[in-house]
Amino acid sequence: MELLEKHFETAFDAPDGITRLRELILALAMMGKLAEQSPDDPPASELLKEIEAEKKRLVKEGKIKKPKPLPDVSHEEIPHEIPTSWAWVRFGDIAQHNSGKTLDKKRNIGHPRDYITTSNLYWGRFELDNVRQMLIRDDELEKCTTKKNDLLICEGGEAGRAAVWHFNSEICFQNHVHRARFYKDIDPYFAYRFFEKLNATGEINMYRKGVGISNMSSKVLASIVFPLPPLPEQSRIVARIDQLMARCDELEKLRKQRDEKRLAVHAAAIKQLLDTPDGSA
Repeated sequence: MELLEKHFETAFDAPDGITRLRELILALAMMGKLAEQSPDDPPASELLKEIEAEKKRLVKEGKIKKPKPLPDVSHEEIPHEIPTSWAWVRFGDIAQHNSGKTLDKKRNIGHPRDYITTSNLYWGRFELDNVRQMLIRDDELEKCTTKKNDLLICEGGEAGRAAVWHFNSEICFQNHVHRARFYKDIDPYFAYRFFEKLNATGEINMYRKGVGISNMSSKVLASIVFPLPPLPEQSRIVARIDQLMARCDELEKLRKQRDEKRLAVHAAAIKQLLDTPDGSA
């Protein structure tokens, strides 16, 4: 943490200092170096057992199809060390995910319903001023409706861009958006910060295909290697990230004020120079 504090001291003056500071915060978080581990937390291995039991229950009740087994995470895929109470998993091991409804005005039938697409989904937030409608049948709603605490991830556009749907209301989503619904006891905001970290470090490009307008298929999303902490630690990490990111926001605000003041002084000096008659000192 001393290293982090030193970065706060130097980030203000470096041109990209605050951006690099945000990247460091997210990287430390995903290494388990941002919040303390507690011996009272059940390890992630126990959480994984609960997730597997939940999957079996959902399959038995006919709510989901039996998930295809994903390959174990190999040693070569592990990007860094994590605490012993954590576990490396694949994203598809902890979340049921699918893309939404395809917009086809000629073929779609049903009732007009609000839906969002990648143009509404930004990093950590949604812009809902331009929500449109499409025809969606009642029997399609389960697959293409998001509810509170789902993680929505762009399949196209800036693939991997993500935000947690935090509203109490539900809304439909288009096929260029993935909905990730966690099987059990995963903090969606921790998962969001993980995707934000992949973006900050550039690692997300390993999972994108295409140039300019990229895409991330459901198969690729499922394969992403994910560091899973115990649930109580997930919440502690999210709280700590939020706290530190707020400090970064304040630094950016102060730097903007400083830069605006410098520009004002510079402009005043130029005006004074231009207004000074030739030969005056």
